[in-house]
Amino acid sequence: MSRRGVNSSEENAMNSEETRVKRDKPVIMCRAFTLIELLAVILVLSILFGFITSAIRRSIVKARQTQATMDRNTLKAALQAYRAEYGTWPIDDSYVSGTPISNNVVVIDRLREGNPTYNSKNIRFLSINDYNFENDVQKSGSIVSPVNKKTKYVFIFDLNNDAASVN
Repeated sequence: MSRRGVNSSEENAMNSEETRVKRDKPVIMCRAFTLIELLAVILVLSILFGFITSAIRRSIVKARQTQATMDRNTLKAALQAYRAEYGTWPIDDSYVSGTPISNNVVVIDRLREGNPTYNSKNIRFLSINDYNFENDVQKSGSIVSPVNKKTKYVFIFDLNNDAASVN
C-alpha cells in the first residue's frame, strides 16, 4: 500500500491517466516567422527605403537648383552694383557686346574687395568666401554651378542696351 491508502497498481493507473490527459492537451509552441513572412517584411522595408531615398535625392537636387538661382541673382546684383558705382561694367575694353564670358575669373576678380586697379573704392560687391576663390574659381577659371560642378556661370553683357545677364 502506498501512503494514501491506495495500492501501487491503482497509483500506476492514475499516473498513466494523468500522463494521457497531459498528452491530450494541445502543446503550446513558440511560433516563429516563416520564410515567406520574412521575405514579405524585407520587401516592404526595401520599398519604403526606395521611397525615402528618392525623396531625399529630389530634395537635394531642388536645393542645388535653388542655390544656383540664388548664385545667379547674387552675381547679377554684384555686376549691377559695380556698374552703378563706377559707371562701367567689370570687363575688358576689348569685349564685344553679347559675347558670352565663360572664363569669368577676370570679372569676379574685379568685383572682389582689395583690387585697387578696378575697385579703387575697395567695395565688396561679391563675397568670394562663399565660392572658395583660391581653390575652386582659379582652378576652373570660373564660378561653377552647384547643380553640376562642370557647368560654369556665363556672363553676357549687352553694351548697347546697358544690361548684363548671368546664365
